[in-house]
Order: sequence, then structure tokens, then C-alpha cells
Amino acid sequence: MNPITLTKSTLAYLGLMVCTTLLLSISPGQAFSLGHENDPSYSGSYPSSIKLFILAGQSNMVGSRSNLNELSDHWLHPQDNVLWYDQDNNWVPLQVPTEPFPFSRVFNGVGFGPEITLGQGIAESLNETVALVKYAKGGTNLAVDWKPGGELYTSMIDRVQGAIAEFPLASVNVDIAGFFWMQGESDAYNLAMANQYEQNLTNFITQVRQDLQEPNLPFVYGKVFLTGTQETPFGIFRYGDTIRQAQSRVDQQVPGTFAVETIDLSQHPDNIHFDSSGLMALGDRFADEWLSIPEPSTLAFLGLSLVIFPFLRPKHHDEA
Repeated sequence: MNPITLTKSTLAYLGLMVCTTLLLSISPGQAFSLGHENDPSYSGSYPSSIKLFILAGQSNMVGSRSNLNELSDHWLHPQDNVLWYDQDNNWVPLQVPTEPFPFSRVFNGVGFGPEITLGQGIAESLNETVALVKYAKGGTNLAVDWKPGGELYTSMIDRVQGAIAEFPLASVNVDIAGFFWMQGESDAYNLAMANQYEQNLTNFITQVRQDLQEPNLPFVYGKVFLTGTQETPFGIFRYGDTIRQAQSRVDQQVPGTFAVETIDLSQHPDNIHFDSSGLMALGDRFADEWLSIPEPSTLAFLGLSLVIFPFLRPKHHDEA
């Protein structure tokens, strides 16, 4: 049987129509409030599922150099479309301050991390409420502190699983939709740790997906902005370039991983932390990166097109 003869313009049109159909088939979510789950008079409906995002890492995920006084009034109000698993292990609308937790520290006493823009960016783009749970601790390395099976790693997994178990609406399925990671500065202090970072990060991602039973969990992470020999009040960090190269290789080699550039984000004068503006921009970039990941249905279509489109290619004269 001869292949069907189609022009390139016809193929492009067909591809556009299929992609448009897929996009139109995705129903927008519904925002919902925690204020109704115990109200017997409430007659509204809740969505069948909610996307949960995990945030983890060290001090730049904590937001150690954040300053509430640098936030505009807009960011001081509760975010009704972002649910936050707070310091008391309760689900509440996200509102600053979101830090510290019992396991973290902020230099100004209280503050925030990239979650304040990350959650809002995803929720507004999807037009649905999302949920965030965070476990981040400053001054921690991947080689030892975050090693799977260790105390810090185990505490992070326990917190995530506890947050899911304690979600206030039993009828709503909690869908773990993404993992955000900002870490690597501490490993840039030690040559042996820096040289092992690629393998350690790969192992970490593999174990997280296994322990959360999400083999395709999108893993979005920020590249450290350390380069060359970086002098800070906390010591001299000589191996930032090694960490950045390792992070780039993981992005290229491990499926479902997405490295986010941070080298141009606003930094605190201590030369190792983001300032408030940098943290908010980091949250925006995390959100944008996750939102750029194709939907599973789109990925399936792209895979199918590799099989079908060769049979729809324009016929050459020598194939007549």
C-alpha cells in the first residue's frame, strides 16, 4: 500500500488541530476553601483531586535571607487558592510568614521561601487550588545529610506522607504532581562531595520516586549560582562549577528532571543566598518550568505521531 500523500502545510494543520483538541479537552479545576469541610449547610462541590507539590533543599529553599518588609501588600494576604501545610502540621491557606519551621532558621526571625510565588503561579495558570508541603534545612549537603535512608531524608518523606494523610477532605484525591529542589551549595564546599553530586542527585531522585510511589514524578531543581571561588561569611566555596555541571548532566540524562537557571537572580550581599527578590523570582521560575512540562496526553500524542506521521509524509518522485 502506498503512503498517503500530504503536503507539509496539511501536516502542520493536522498537528495543530490535534493539539488544539487535546488542550480543549482539559477541564479547568475548581478553587475551593477549607472553610466548608465541616459545614453541613455547605451545598457546593469539591474537585475530585488536588495537586500536591513538594519543596525541599537547604537554606535557599528555606528563604534564609528573606525579609517580610520587602514584600508589597499584595503578598501579605492569604492565598485562598494555595493550601499550605504549616508549622503546626495543619492545612491552611498560604500566608506569610511561612518560615521558620522547627527544623529551619531565618536570619530575620521570620520570613518566606519561593513557595509564595511558586504556588500562586501554578494555581492561577491552572485555575485551580493547589497544595504545598515543604521540608528544607539550611547548611545541609546531599552527600550525607540528604542521603536516602538518613534522618533528614526520612523526616522529609514522613512529613509528605503525613501531610497527605491529614488532608482535611477525605473525598479529595491528593495527586503528587511535582518535586521542587534547591540545594547543592554545601556540597560545593567539599571536592569529594562535589565530584559525587551527579550520582548522589540521581540516587536521590530515584529513591524519592520510589518511596512516594510516583515513578514519573517531575523533579524540578535550581542550579546553584556559585561559580569559581566564592568567598562568603560561611567559608570559601571552590566547587560551584562542579556542582552546576553535575546538575546539567542530570537534567540531560535522567528522564523527568528539569534544571532551572538561577545565576542571574538577585542575591544577598553574603554572596551565597538569594535576597527577597531572588526568592520570589525563583518561585516564578519553578512554576514556569513545571507548567512547561507536557501533559501526559500530549506526550502520548507526540509518541504516537512518531509512529503515524512517517506514513503521512509527502511522497517523493522515486517512491512512485
